[in-house]
Amino acid sequence: MLDVSLRAQMLDLMLQLQDELKLAYVFVSHDISVIRYICDRVAVMYRGQVVETGEAEQVCGDPVHSYTKALLSAVPRPDPRERRMHTRHRYVSAAAQI
Repeated sequence: MLDVSLRAQMLDLMLQLQDELKLAYVFVSHDISVIRYICDRVAVMYRGQVVETGEAEQVCGDPVHSYTKALLSAVPRPDPRERRMHTRHRYVSAAAQI
């Protein structure tokens, strides 16, 4: 729970250290904007199982799994023009359909 400017500084420092020291991170977050900013690859989990993996831009921009679509559709859109075009995707698990 860092303020926006401090969070940006911390993420930039992490990226700088990653480049300089050839580090790899396992980064766990619910914040999609942070995931897009810092991650190269993403794994989306649902109930302890990985349901989708791939390049961050692909998974966040054009998800394949229904749960990933539902997760991304829940992200608020600050631009009012995008809100009108935004539709909420509801995820219904296979177990719930039985």
